Amino acid sequence: MALRDTIGTLAKMDKQRSMDPILLIGSIIVLAAMLTWVLPAGRFERHKDAQTGRTLVVPGSYKPVPRSPVGLWGILLSIPQGLAEAKAQKLSRR
Repeated sequence: MALRDTIGTLAKMDKQRSMDPILLIGSIIVLAAMLTWVLPAGRFERHKDAQTGRTLVVPGSYKPVPRSPVGLWGILLSIPQGLAEAKAQKLSRR
């Protein structure tokens, strides 16, 4: 009887589903779009470090910039635009 209960418990654990990856990505995109309405927009100056070749932020150089909140249409277009930009970057590296 105990073996049957253990097998039943294992079967139930196997049937548990994790969050759908598309739902997870969509939730992150919607959250990021909502934050564009709440968080202040700003920008830092940057310079390229000659030793490492990395682009670094200049401390104390933060400047506010005009807001550009993302609406519903921007949310819907974010994935196709991101895919197109990634493809363009990949092609430019060749």
